[in-house]
Amino acid sequence: MENDEDGKQSSVWNILVSLASRGSQGHKGEESLLDHAFQVLTFHVAWKVKHLPTGDPNAEGASEARKAVQQQRDMLVETLDAAAFGPNSRAGDDVRRSAVKCLLIIYTLFLPKQSDGEGHPYPAASIPLEVSEDMQIRFEHFMEAEVEHYADDLADEEEEQEKGEGDGASEPGDSDEGEGGENQQKKQKKVVKKTIDPDAVSQSRLEKEYVFTSTVAAFLSALRAGIIQISHASKVLAYYGRLGMTYDQCMKVVIELLREEGMYKSRGFIVADVIKDSVRDSFLLYLEGRAPDDEHTLALVKAMSAALVIRGAQLSIVQRLDGENVVTVHQELVAWVTKRIAQYDKSGNKKLRNAAIEFFHSLTQLLVSADSADASQIQEHLKQSLETSNLEPSATARFWEPLRSYEKRLGTIATKDKEKAPAKGRRKSKKQSAKSGDEGTTDEEMGLEDVRDDEPASPPLPRPSPQRKTRSRKSLAKDTGAEEPPE
Repeated sequence: MENDEDGKQSSVWNILVSLASRGSQGHKGEESLLDHAFQVLTFHVAWKVKHLPTGDPNAEGASEARKAVQQQRDMLVETLDAAAFGPNSRAGDDVRRSAVKCLLIIYTLFLPKQSDGEGHPYPAASIPLEVSEDMQIRFEHFMEAEVEHYADDLADEEEEQEKGEGDGASEPGDSDEGEGGENQQKKQKKVVKKTIDPDAVSQSRLEKEYVFTSTVAAFLSALRAGIIQISHASKVLAYYGRLGMTYDQCMKVVIELLREEGMYKSRGFIVADVIKDSVRDSFLLYLEGRAPDDEHTLALVKAMSAALVIRGAQLSIVQRLDGENVVTVHQELVAWVTKRIAQYDKSGNKKLRNAAIEFFHSLTQLLVSADSADASQIQEHLKQSLETSNLEPSATARFWEPLRSYEKRLGTIATKDKEKAPAKGRRKSKKQSAKSGDEGTTDEEMGLEDVRDDEPASPPLPRPSPQRKTRSRKSLAKDTGAEEPPE
C-alpha cells in the first residue's frame, strides 16, 4: 500500500486518497468505486493500528510508528468528512452513506480510554480521536434523514402495490352482460395481476433493507461504544413500530442503553429527555398524516417500559426510574398536547383535535413507573394545563374518553398507597413488611392491563340452583331385597 519504489511511482495509498477526494464532487458512475476506496483506506488504517508496538510507549520506533498512523488517520478523516458533511459536497446518497460508515469505524477504532480485560491500554488509545458535539449532531441528522428516506420508500412501494391490485380488481372491461362478460372480467383480472411481479418487488425491498440495516447497525455500534451520546437517539426511536421487525429489534438495543443510563448510572434526566422527545416525534407522524394511526406510538411506549422499570419474580416491579424524571416527562408532554388540542379546537379542526386527544392513550402506558406522589403532581399539572388552554372536557363526549382514562388511572395510582396503608392503631409485623416489600408492584395493581378496554365488565354468572338427589328404582329394590316390578 505504501511502497512507492523510492519515489519513482505513486504508492497505492496516495492513489486511493486522490480517488477518495473525488467523493465530494458527485460524479455519477463512481459510487461503487468510491465505496471500495473508502473501505480499503479504512481497513488499511485499522491494520496499521493492529501492528503498532505495544508495551513501553517510549520504546525505539514506537513514536515514529504512532506519528505515521496518526498522519494517515487524519488525512482519511478529513477526506471522509468532506464527502459526508462538507458544505460544498455534491456526493450522492450511496457515497455519503459509505463515508459515514467508515467515519464511525475510525472513531470507534481510536476511542479514548480503551483497554483490554487486564487494564492494559490499546495501542490506538495513545493517539485518541475525540468526537465533538457538532460531529455527533451531524451523525444524528444524517440518521434522521436516512430513516425518513427509508420510510418514504416503503410507503411508496406499498402505495404502488395497492394501486396495482386495486386497478386489477376494479377495471370491469368492455364486455357484454351475462356469463360471457363475467368470464371476460376474470380473464382481465388475471392479466393485470400477472403484470405485478412480487419477486422483483421483494428483491428490491430486501436490497434496500440490507443497506438500511447496515447503516443503522453502524450507528448503534457508535452509541454502544460511547462515541455518540444516547441523547442523540430520539429521532431514530420515533420510527419504532413503522419500519419492520428488524428495525424494532435494533431499537431495543437503544432502549437497553437507556435502561443502563437511568437505573445503573443515575442519569435519569437523559432518559427523560429521550423518552419525551421520541414519543412526541412519534405521535407527530400521526398528526402530520405520515402514519395511518397511532399504533406505532403505543408500541413505542410499551417498549419504553423496559427503560422505566426493572421487574423481578412474577413481573413485579422491583426498581423504578426516579420519580422526579417521571413527573418531568408527563408534565412536558401534557403541556405540549393540551396546547395542540386547544389550537385545533380554536381553528375548528375537529379531526385533528380528536386525533390529538388520543395521545393520552400513550401517556397512560407511561404511568407504569409512577407512584402515588408522582401521580398527585401529574394530576395537579394536568388541571392547570387544561385551565391554561381553556379546555373544558365533556364528561359524556366519546372523543374525550382517552383523557378520562388517563385521569382515572392517575386517580387509581394516587390512592393506591392510602388503600394499602394499615388501619389506625395497627402496625404491620416485620415479617409482613418484608413480605410486602419483596413482592413489589404489578401492573394489575397499577391498573395497566389495557388502556383501550372501554367495555364494561361482564356480570357474574348466576349460581346454579341445587338439585335434589333421587334414588333409582333398582337401588331401592336392592336395599329392600324386593324384586324389581316389571315395566
